[in-house]
Amino acid sequence: DDGSAISSYWVSKDFMFAPNGRDWATGEKVLNQVWVDAGFSTSTIINVGYAPNKSSTYRTGSLNLGTGDYVNRQVPFSEGYGLGKHFRFKFSHDTADQTYQVNGYTIYGEPKPRGD
Repeated sequence: DDGSAISSYWVSKDFMFAPNGRDWATGEKVLNQVWVDAGFSTSTIINVGYAPNKSSTYRTGSLNLGTGDYVNRQVPFSEGYGLGKHFRFKFSHDTADQTYQVNGYTIYGEPKPRGD
C-alpha cells in the first residue's frame, strides 16, 4: 500500500423517470433536482454527477458529508440541470482515509414543455 487513495465510484442504470410510476418514454425531460441521503462522515466530500442521453461525460456537483449528523440535501450543480431522454448518475470519492455511505438518492424532473 503506497498510501494513495482508491478512486471509488458507483454508477446507476439509465433512468427515464416519471411521476406516479408512469414513464415518459419519448421526448426530453427536464432534470430539476437531485437529493442525496447519506451518512455523516467528517471532512468527506463526495462528487455527484449526472450524464444525459447515455453520455460518458458527467456534470458534477460536490456534497459535504461532514456537516450535521445526518445528510439529506440537494446537490448543487454549477452548470445547472439539464435536458435529456435518459439520465445516469455517478457517485465518486478519491480521498485517502475517508469513507462515505450513500443510503439513497431522489431525482425530480418533468417533461420538457412543448415548444421549448
